[in-house]
Amino acid sequence: MGQRRCGRVRRRRWQGGFIGNGGVGGAGLLGYNDGKGGDGGNAGLFGAGGTGGAGAAVTTTGSTSAVASTGGNGGNGGKLFGKGGSGGAGGAATAESGDAAGGAGGSGGAAGLFGSGGSGGVGGTATSTGGDPVAGPRVLASRTYNNSGILPTRRYDTYETEYSVVAGTATGGAGGAGGAGGTLVGPGGHGGAGGDATTVSAVNAANGGTGGAGGTGALIGGGGDGGTGGTGTNVGSETQTVAVTETYRKPAIGGSWTFDSSAAPTTTTGFAAGAGNGGAGGAGGDAGRVGNGGAGGAGGTGSTDSTTAGIAGTGGTGGDGGIGGPVAGSGGTGGAGGTGSGRLLGVGGAGGAGGEANYLGAGGRGGTGGTGTSDGTGQTSTIIEFPQVIRDFVADDFGIDVLPATVTATGVGGNGTGIGGAGGAGGSGKWFGGAGGTGGAADATRTAVGGAGAAGGTGALAGGAG
Repeated sequence: MGQRRCGRVRRRRWQGGFIGNGGVGGAGLLGYNDGKGGDGGNAGLFGAGGTGGAGAAVTTTGSTSAVASTGGNGGNGGKLFGKGGSGGAGGAATAESGDAAGGAGGSGGAAGLFGSGGSGGVGGTATSTGGDPVAGPRVLASRTYNNSGILPTRRYDTYETEYSVVAGTATGGAGGAGGAGGTLVGPGGHGGAGGDATTVSAVNAANGGTGGAGGTGALIGGGGDGGTGGTGTNVGSETQTVAVTETYRKPAIGGSWTFDSSAAPTTTTGFAAGAGNGGAGGAGGDAGRVGNGGAGGAGGTGSTDSTTAGIAGTGGTGGDGGIGGPVAGSGGTGGAGGTGSGRLLGVGGAGGAGGEANYLGAGGRGGTGGTGTSDGTGQTSTIIEFPQVIRDFVADDFGIDVLPATVTATGVGGNGTGIGGAGGAGGSGKWFGGAGGTGGAADATRTAVGGAGAAGGTGALAGGAG
């Protein structure tokens, strides 16, 4: 099947001179340099690096996969003063029946002597929209006989064919890494968020993109925070099962079965969805000689509308905190686990571990586990009928007919299971350990299991609380 490709011609980036910012990279064009966005220009002595250009987007039809392009890297900041440029966003990918993969975000540019690193670019989104329903194999669902199977003269074969929407796996692009902080003073840049993913597939998953790692500090400067993981959402699609019963006949004794007739087909509408997985959060950047480690990024939300046992919405794991500076600085906090949400099963992501620290600082706190939530199979309803004799009795007693013939009661299915994610371990420290992360909460209509709390980090003078 065909493939539509879109993008703009990339512009030549401008390199700064003595004072001036770097130019913005142009958007990627498929067919040239794999559609990668143009890199941002470097600044001169003073100024900010240019932003990277966005990667080219890709849209396909039929079963062709869609793989979008990477965003351009941010330009470096001025050699004396200036922050790095932000990375360009990854391109969006949209497929019909095939797989879809968003482009990765570009890396942030590095700072000069003084300044912060540039932020990583956001990962591109990925969507598999689904094509026309396709027939599965014709399956013999049942076979029965007349006369209770004793000298039968009639045989009844019921065949079923399921029609379902074909869609692929959707994977969001990874967020770009943050740029390094200033060589003398300046924090690392934050990692870019992972791209979101959506599919309607009954069997394939939606996977959010991984968040980008935070940039590192150099001499005096903390690490950048990791990027948040992307969401993974599987909304599923309707299925139709067509059943046809065929009748065969033969003599009571001897002979072979021959086709006699076929009943009118019956159609049953159903629903199916695959898993939804949130992307992992990016790791926090390590500090320079002096500074705190960057915090890990939070895991993304994973959700599914599946009503099949064992198919879960699973939150992404939180990113680990960065290491504190060897001269002075605490470890970064671990990222929180993402929320997991499913009709029957929701599992929260685990929290990230806290970063390590040296003597003048404490280990980072572990990240909180993600929430696991499940509301059952969705809305339910029951019609309650009031017999006429009861309605007449109430009307005679109160002098007015107050009871309706029927009342509809609604609610949600009561068979959901939610499991909270485990907390992240506290970071170790030469003297002081970090506290362990709290286990994630659980909210469900049948079984709710909270996540386990994590152990605190070790320390020569005091360990972290569990």
